[in-house]
Amino acid sequence: MAPRWHKDAFKSLTTVSLSVFLSTLVARLIFNFQFIEIWAIAALLLLFTALLLVTIKADWISERIWTNKMKTKFQNPIIGILQEQQCETSNDGHPATNFLANDWNTELRRLGLETELITIDQLDEHYTLIINPYGEVYPERDPLFLSSLQRIKEYTSNGGIFVCAGGVPFFYCWDSRTRHRITLAKVLQAYAPVGQNAAGQNVLIPQFFYPPLYSLTETPVNEHFGVSVIGDVQTPANGPFGGQPIFQTNQANEDIQYVGNLSQVGGTNQVIVFRSVMPTTRCCIPFLRANIPNFGEVYPIAGIPFERGLLFVCGMNLETNVTAGAVNIRRAEFEKICSGILNLVNGIRSNAFSYDWRTQR
Repeated sequence: MAPRWHKDAFKSLTTVSLSVFLSTLVARLIFNFQFIEIWAIAALLLLFTALLLVTIKADWISERIWTNKMKTKFQNPIIGILQEQQCETSNDGHPATNFLANDWNTELRRLGLETELITIDQLDEHYTLIINPYGEVYPERDPLFLSSLQRIKEYTSNGGIFVCAGGVPFFYCWDSRTRHRITLAKVLQAYAPVGQNAAGQNVLIPQFFYPPLYSLTETPVNEHFGVSVIGDVQTPANGPFGGQPIFQTNQANEDIQYVGNLSQVGGTNQVIVFRSVMPTTRCCIPFLRANIPNFGEVYPIAGIPFERGLLFVCGMNLETNVTAGAVNIRRAEFEKICSGILNLVNGIRSNAFSYDWRTQR
């Protein structure tokens, strides 16, 4: 859709031009103001007609401009990778992943993509796709008003693809001013009875857990993008991977259409499932699937359409060091994500499918 202010501006200009045209016409024909030339009246009529057509076709014009801009952006894709020094050097700055900005930069360049290391302040529409390499943490300049998260939303809504690598996106933010990680998910609380009042009704008081427990539903990624994720997966401690939630993945044909055949990338079809996307997520597009006890089918990699763009969510643990035979699973997960990014960008570039995610589901 055309921006609201554009349409309102054209409507106002059209109204003004019509008023000027009619006033001039009346002055010439009725009050016989001879100094008003006929060509001036004709020019005003043409101006009014042009503005009226633009106002009527504002949505169509805006759509054509946006489409051409996106085609150009994907023909020469540039991948932005967030690199914040404080997140890089702090153990609190990247939960659920051990792969930092330079790891992504090296791997994506090896795959032939052009990349740039940027800060959160440099995030803009210049970049075809942007990666937050810090797992469940993202850099935030203003934890009170979440200005950086709003910047991410604006980028995505205008057609950008934003990649969240590992765990629950935006579960924490990194406050660059205080150099501390802040939990953005809401704290869980319960209520316990402490007796009855005079009417015989139970009196409840709030009870908080210690250490605190945090909600997986009242999180920024759910509030702003509608993403639902699974909770903890129970696996036997004496199993082949020592209690790690490692499961085999699969893909449907439509998944492969978007991101290629990822299941065997990295030498294994197994991943460490951690906070994977649930099918109840609004308009979710599965890229990689797994079947989990008590949860059923979930999506370790999924795309979440957000207005014109896409949130690329990786619900896996890229931090735990586990091997399956000679294969390091977290490394295999990392390679799957990078291959998915490459195939997604190439698919859009070659017009294999539409990049207007509003029409996908």
